[in-house]
Amino acid sequence: MNQSSSKLHTVHEILCREIQENHQVGDRLPTEHELAARFGCSVATISKALSLLAHDGWVERRPRAGTKVIRIAPITPAAKSEIKLEALAFVYPSEKHEAILRTVRGFQDAAIEADCRVLTITTGTDCDKELEFLGRISEFAVNGAVVHPVLLTPEEHTRFAQKVISCPVPIVLSGMRLAGVDNPSVGIDGFHAGYTVTNYLIRRGVKKIGFLTNNAGAMEKYYGGYQWAMDEAGIAMNPKWELLEATMHPNYEDPQKEPLALAHQYLSEDRGAEGVVCPCDGLAVALIQAALERGLRVPEDLKVIGTDDVAIASTSPVPLTTYHVPYEEIGRKTFEALKATVAGTFTGFSRVNVRGDVVVRASA
Repeated sequence: MNQSSSKLHTVHEILCREIQENHQVGDRLPTEHELAARFGCSVATISKALSLLAHDGWVERRPRAGTKVIRIAPITPAAKSEIKLEALAFVYPSEKHEAILRTVRGFQDAAIEADCRVLTITTGTDCDKELEFLGRISEFAVNGAVVHPVLLTPEEHTRFAQKVISCPVPIVLSGMRLAGVDNPSVGIDGFHAGYTVTNYLIRRGVKKIGFLTNNAGAMEKYYGGYQWAMDEAGIAMNPKWELLEATMHPNYEDPQKEPLALAHQYLSEDRGAEGVVCPCDGLAVALIQAALERGLRVPEDLKVIGTDDVAIASTSPVPLTTYHVPYEEIGRKTFEALKATVAGTFTGFSRVNVRGDVVVRASA
């Protein structure tokens, strides 16, 4: 047994014993971060231990609601032999990412309505942690899993695709599609989003429309929608209006740090854009903040439009006009796709695209 497996086993055993000896049904356990500090291990290890406890019927886990004790007495061997687990899992990087959390909630709501048991587990942004879980998924005895990965390099895409293909249980992907992988995937219709927000600006008389993004490789469909709207309107695109940064380094503790730096980089040159399209709200809000810090008026001098419609869109210094993504619906559709895949009844296209529409606020 390697060190990480040994630590997981130790944490699981201690928590299981404490639940039986020190807790009552309805008690809430400490948070994952508090338990990680107590045991001197990663949050990912704690998340796996809690998922095992949920799998064994000791606790119930809900995003932001915490981990609640639902049983304190051991199951007898006779009763245990009669249990037939029908659980589905959702694996995601962090509860601090609002869009992903809304997707998980949609998944859980659909599962509750279908009277289906669910396990949720967070892995952080470390691709190796995601791969480790997929490699050990049989230990959790789930029938299938939805996975929302964070893949930042071509090498990570390749490794993750190989692991998904060889996984012993059905896998549905949330938020992305992997080249060469036929597993069902559910996510935003990026082309529609890019086209819709660009067309929104065009209909309001804006012609010099820029494009600002990081993680540019993952935004290909969105950028294609932007290009299509510009071509359709007969507007010649200018490379000066665009900044396509290839890399991204997610930081759930300070999520606006990198977007703000990129926004200042964009505005440091005289690009001549009248409006800018951003494929995520975090970057759009950062662009508004950077523009205001440089003495620009939004929307008078620069119109900004985003995509997501998360909380910071309405609390931005200038409330953000954005494309609303129905993440709860995406979560529901991942559950439906996984349930059908497990049952062998999934039909249709392997990629399920979900569309939204523009929410008009003050920035554009």
